[in-house]
Amino acid sequence: MLLISTVLMATTLSSKVDSQRPIWGTIHESETGRYSINVAYPVFPNSHPLSKPVNDLIESSIQKGISNYKKSFAEYYDSYQHEWDLTVEPVIARNDSKVVSVLIYRSEYTGGNHPNTHTEAINVAVINKKPQSITLADIASPTTTSYRILNDLVLPKINDARLKRTNDSETTIADLPVSFGKNFIISKNGITFVYDAYTFGAYVEGSYDIKLSWAELKGQINEKIIPEALN
Repeated sequence: MLLISTVLMATTLSSKVDSQRPIWGTIHESETGRYSINVAYPVFPNSHPLSKPVNDLIESSIQKGISNYKKSFAEYYDSYQHEWDLTVEPVIARNDSKVVSVLIYRSEYTGGNHPNTHTEAINVAVINKKPQSITLADIASPTTTSYRILNDLVLPKINDARLKRTNDSETTIADLPVSFGKNFIISKNGITFVYDAYTFGAYVEGSYDIKLSWAELKGQINEKIIPEALN
């Protein structure tokens, strides 16, 4: 439990830490001229009602990312001969007793013209009195589905954004599979779907952040899980 044990040391520095505020820790590892790893991560205190699943998911994601990075480095470094770099910077979109939403941003440089970026969303809420990881299907209202939310609300915004970036009306996306509903974060104002570069087109298009307010999502989200969805 590398992440948890590292942070326990930091908790002794203050006796006035908010009961829901995470402590931030870091991981640094490097070999000069070969690779560097720089990771920041939050650990939510035991007093937080959602801490166990959130901490487990964050730790699993970060450790898996580091492991995969080291595996790729061992396999391919001799072919590239550039100093590799891994940077991980999570962003907390929401943190309260009902919902915790964290976006883990990972940037890997292995040589070439640009780094490869990847985001992973971690969302935890209380369902049937149990804190657990949630998907779009878990929070969709009984009268809709995650597929409908994606294709009725998210897809038109993606195509509008792509048209503005590419000026190409012939490459519109016709359908979003349910798997495209995994990467979203929840805030007090609504839901943002995050899609990395290369998801829909060339790297030059960049990433796509598709924001939907609670007003736009009215009737689509289960207000028993996300109370703001009533607005």
